[in-house]
Amino acid sequence: MQPLPNATLAIGVNGLKARGGDLYFSNSNLASVFRLPIDKNGLAAQGSQATLVAKFDADTIDDFVIDEKGEYWAATNFENTVAVAKMYSTGVVVAGTPTTLTVAGDTALAIGRTKVDKDIVYVVTGGALNRPVNGTITEPAKVVAINRSGFLG
Repeated sequence: MQPLPNATLAIGVNGLKARGGDLYFSNSNLASVFRLPIDKNGLAAQGSQATLVAKFDADTIDDFVIDEKGEYWAATNFENTVAVAKMYSTGVVVAGTPTTLTVAGDTALAIGRTKVDKDIVYVVTGGALNRPVNGTITEPAKVVAINRSGFLG
């Protein structure tokens, strides 16, 4: 859960999600999502340990969401990409590139909740203000909708 000792931006645990009897958390410096079994009080279940459930090929990840199929969607923030991974696998980039503004500075994700948008991943961006694209390019923050039907599955 700790940040890496010599990390440029020392952020350990970032995103947190509770699902069923488990707590999921991202460690930004490790670009990974972990699962920890919890009890009815929300405490770590006796004898439980956190296990790695998804690793992303990125320097960092910011927020993440878990879809109904158990796939992990992650915002890479400084790398300006969104990636998705099946459980116990490495993520693949599904939107953006380090040199484009498509999801520049992506910082938060949410999955649609209605019949109309249930296949949409909403991506909130910061416009690359903290790390401009190509060193100089930024834009206002925005929300990007990604149609996730057809990804992984």
